[in-house]
Amino acid sequence: MELFAIFGLAIIGGLLIGFDVFDDDDDPEQDVATPEPETPEGPGQPDPSGILFGSGTQVVSGTGGADTFSLTDDSLGLGGAGDDSAELSEDVIFRGGEGDDDILAMNRSEAFGEAGQDTLVSRGNATVHGGSGDDTLTVRDTGLAEGGAGADEITVRGAGTGFGGNGDDMVQAYGETGPGTVSGGDGDDYVSALRGGTASGDAGDDTVVAGNGSTADGGTGNDLAEAIYSPSYDTTLDAATVTGGDGDDTVGAINGGLAQGEAGDDLMYARRMGDPGDPDAAEQRWDIALEGGEGDDTLMFIDSSYSAVYGSDILATGGDGADTFLLSNDVYGQAGMYDFIDTDSGAPTLSPDFPLSADIGTITDFDPAEDMLVIEMSDAEVSPYVVTRTEAVATATGTDLILTAENTEDSNAPVITRTLHVTGATPDDLDGLVMIEDYDHFAAIYRPASAA
Repeated sequence: MELFAIFGLAIIGGLLIGFDVFDDDDDPEQDVATPEPETPEGPGQPDPSGILFGSGTQVVSGTGGADTFSLTDDSLGLGGAGDDSAELSEDVIFRGGEGDDDILAMNRSEAFGEAGQDTLVSRGNATVHGGSGDDTLTVRDTGLAEGGAGADEITVRGAGTGFGGNGDDMVQAYGETGPGTVSGGDGDDYVSALRGGTASGDAGDDTVVAGNGSTADGGTGNDLAEAIYSPSYDTTLDAATVTGGDGDDTVGAINGGLAQGEAGDDLMYARRMGDPGDPDAAEQRWDIALEGGEGDDTLMFIDSSYSAVYGSDILATGGDGADTFLLSNDVYGQAGMYDFIDTDSGAPTLSPDFPLSADIGTITDFDPAEDMLVIEMSDAEVSPYVVTRTEAVATATGTDLILTAENTEDSNAPVITRTLHVTGATPDDLDGLVMIEDYDHFAAIYRPASAA
């Protein structure tokens, strides 16, 4: 199975390299009051300040240089050549023409940046179009932004809509005053939604991210889709849902959410982040569900050591096809990465927050005739804990696979046990258990495009 990549995302540590989708301080424009100018006698004639005013049904044309427009009440503005700036209010239509234009559209107005690298802001229910060039567009309220051609950056702060169009775009919905709707269009786009928003990658190999209460769909192509639940945002919202769509996608859920692979041979992962000793971690109690769908999928349990602490569960369903279920060594190896503390003697000791016994999660549809269960051994460079024993125990609903990990450097150190529930399987069904020394799941998830 080929794993495709992502351009700007990584989920190690605080997660997401270059992931500024949740940075509410990124405010490209300040609110601008609706102008109330006195219109000169001739349409399109600048007043002494050099501003071109227009109102009513006037057509106001630029001078060919860097013009400034102030238009209202159904007027039409034509920027022409030059780097123009314009403020539009009350049903105005404005075309920027050539140049790198700066346009604020308000109150049912519509603005077209056209050629150049333009900056456009929609307020109220105004509509802005970037046109050709790498444009920057912002929707503050309930308006619409459409990037057009080029690698555009679109930010939807309210309950508006953003559409990338052609090109490799970045389209983000913050949901500050209501849930936004964003989509990438053609190209390899980065699309994200927060606080109840909706994100769609559409065509291309996209990266789509859904935050608290949001949904994201990769669309066609080999996409990366992530559901992320964070206590830093509205914890009254449900966890997110992400769908890979068509293609061989990489789909994961972090700290909670539903991840669906759908068609294709997908890579799925469930991951916990944070420290159980952190007060915020107590709010990260959402279950994680992985659903592979059609195809020969790989479903990974990563960092699930803390499931018992968080009071949540991880459910993995392979769906149709010959699926592989992988238990990362993080389920016990985290004892080496994050949970040793140094005592006065300098000897490494397990943190009191680290659970010695915990459930990893549940495989809901393991089929021994075609599915595979793989356990990754511990990396000695990361942790001295190594799985020394596995035991399959029959239960009323299937089989519990119990993993025992011991500290190979300290015989007096506590033993760690982890339990995986396998629904519908018998102990004999798990005879084909595969043990591997190392599986670089981070490299698999975030594989560079050149290596794909």
